Order: sequence, then C-alpha cells, then structure tokens
Amino acid sequence: MSTNERVTLVNEGGTKKVTTSDSGSKTGLDVNLLQGLSSELSEYAFSDLNESDVVYNYYGYLKSDGGWFILRLPKDNTEARYSSGLSDYTTSWTNRTSLTYQLYSEEF
Repeated sequence: MSTNERVTLVNEGGTKKVTTSDSGSKTGLDVNLLQGLSSELSEYAFSDLNESDVVYNYYGYLKSDGGWFILRLPKDNTEARYSSGLSDYTTSWTNRTSLTYQLYSEEF
C-alpha cells in the first residue's frame, strides 16, 4: 500500500468491508473480511484496525460475552490467518504481533 492510500472500514448490511482508496478515489479493491465464513462469526462486532505494521494489517472483533478474534491479513491480501480467545481482548490486541495465527479451519 502506498503512503497516500488509506483503508476505510464500511458496514454494508452487517458485513465489514475494507475499501482502499488513493487520494479519495476508489482503487477497486474491496475485501469482504467475513465473506464465506461460518455464521457463528456474525456474532462478532468490529472493534479495532491497525495497518501500521510493515507486513500485516490487523482487524479486531469482539462478542458481547468477551470472546474475540483477530484477523491478520498481509499487505498483499494473499492469506487470512486468525487468532481467538474467550477473554482479555485488550491484552491480546496490544500483543497482536506475537500471537499465534492459524487458518480459519484450525482456529474455529
């Protein structure tokens, strides 16, 4: 991602989407972060975004009962990996770069 691009999270019908844009114009990359995933993830609400890491973007999601997951996407969007827990989201978000991330089928 170039330095003049920005990422905006948009709620479209309950689905979180990432839209990258350059100087306000849409580049055409829309990544539906929860597309095709289990309906159990629909219980999670978007909480945090961090794109300052050199290699990865991180997206944090929370459930009302304290459960959470963090989605890690490389800057080139080639793979999605997940880390999850039942509590202590704040600490996990702070330490997101050192968490263990797995494929969706392994994590959930």
